[in-house]
Amino acid sequence: MIHALPGPEDDELCIRARAREVSDDATRILVNNVVAGSNVGGMVETVAHDALFELDLEQVDVAYWLDIGQPGTRAVRQHWRAVDE
Repeated sequence: MIHALPGPEDDELCIRARAREVSDDATRILVNNVVAGSNVGGMVETVAHDALFELDLEQVDVAYWLDIGQPGTRAVRQHWRAVDE
């Protein structure tokens, strides 16, 4: 599970997924090309040498808060769940 607070007002993101290591050269080259084009310097070295994982998403939850610090503070939530096959 990945849980992050990416927003300035306590926005939340929670991702549940199954991770699987991917080690084929074609995937590493593809990921390296995407990262190289993003201009995120430190990631290029990491992608070249560290393990890569593919995520099968199971559930994603997003929330943001209204009227923070006031009576009636409440969350607005969005929820997505993968369909069972």
